[in-house]
Amino acid sequence: MTKIGKYDLLEGIGRGAMGVVWKARDPVLGRLVALKMIEDPDPEVRTRFVQEARSAGKLSHGNIVTIYELGEDRGRFYIAMEFLEGEDLKTKLASGSPMTLEEKLYIMTDVASGLAHAHEMQVIHRDIKPANIFVTNRGEVKVLDFGLAHVASNRITKTGAVLGTPSYMSPEQVRGLKVDRRSDVFSLGAVCYELACGRKAFPGATVAQTFYQILHEQPAPFEELVPGTSAGLGAVVSRAMEKNPAARQASVDVLLHDLRRCRESIDEKKREIRSEVREHGAAVAKLRREQEDALETDPELESIFSRLEAALTLEPGESLHPLDELRGRWERIQADEALLSERLEREPQSPRKASTRLKGIFSAFGKSP
Repeated sequence: MTKIGKYDLLEGIGRGAMGVVWKARDPVLGRLVALKMIEDPDPEVRTRFVQEARSAGKLSHGNIVTIYELGEDRGRFYIAMEFLEGEDLKTKLASGSPMTLEEKLYIMTDVASGLAHAHEMQVIHRDIKPANIFVTNRGEVKVLDFGLAHVASNRITKTGAVLGTPSYMSPEQVRGLKVDRRSDVFSLGAVCYELACGRKAFPGATVAQTFYQILHEQPAPFEELVPGTSAGLGAVVSRAMEKNPAARQASVDVLLHDLRRCRESIDEKKREIRSEVREHGAAVAKLRREQEDALETDPELESIFSRLEAALTLEPGESLHPLDELRGRWERIQADEALLSERLEREPQSPRKASTRLKGIFSAFGKSP
């Protein structure tokens, strides 16, 4: 088969929950598309497939995959959607590719932004998980696969049906109860936890064990798994994963607001740190001028000052340094200050005052470096 509907099939690129996904070309518009085709003849699966297209098709948001068309050709249903190049979050996490805290927060807020729009349009996703979050090569974040989505106006899914992916299901999903927007809040909280901590919130070895953990156990605390991570972020994610829906953020909009505040808090701490580093640099430069005579005869002292000056120099293009990198820089500064103090056989008062302020900023963020 080389064609379905008007689309030219190019290559298979994956398999979704209900069928194969092809890379295809729209010969009329000359653009690439992702074409998802259903293979299961089961009427319920077909219903869900059509529901996916209708659920996602009514949404228009930069963080949700765009649906172009729902069609049928020779008894085969298909969905044509925007073609994305990159990898899903499940693959990205499994690869172990490093991500800064800032990058993780951008993914969290982008997913929340897309979900907030879906909820505004009365669409509940019900299967938020890393595999359904796509990060493009350009850094765009897209929510995928609305195959389990529930539209407030329909009654396709009955109470008592357990649908979703075990590790990310809300307690009400596990119990087969009616779900609302707060179920997506819980699932997104579980994704945020895994993204920040590098492990699942509910890592049961079996489905039964996972369900028990979701219903009765709390995930390991943030501070144990990621020392130094903002306590504010831990509190936000923990609230999203409350067992009782009434104890969670009332909506994804509220969760989005909380996540954005975490991002703003980190940005503010980085600005404070950069300001202190600049002040510290001025103090070290002054001390160096005072030690000019000693530097001429002491190459080791010259080397220490050179390293300090390099660590304390922020180029214009470095204004967006990740917080973790600034912490690493501080550790190098601290080590060289100790050497400098030893070499001069006295406390370097000016830089030490600045370093004390710098250390205080880190402590305020949640971890002294």
